[in-house]
Amino acid sequence: MKFVDDVFKLYREQLAEHPDGPLEVVLQLFSDHDRHDLMRFIEGMSDEELFQMVSLYVVEMLKQKLSQEGLRPLREPYAVDPNIH
Repeated sequence: MKFVDDVFKLYREQLAEHPDGPLEVVLQLFSDHDRHDLMRFIEGMSDEELFQMVSLYVVEMLKQKLSQEGLRPLREPYAVDPNIH
């Protein structure tokens, strides 16, 4: 996705500084955008990008739920599908 490539180029150092770098950058980028802006961003995604976004969101929410229930540490490493990029 060109957007991700552009963000990576602009924030490479901040992304690499510490483990929460990507989260901080993404929250900072989208914090001033409303629902309409975000929907326009999503509408510009390919089917594959939309699938990846929704899939990653559901995985992260399930991990959070497992953590809340005491069934898994919140920061437990997990395997990433090499086909997701």
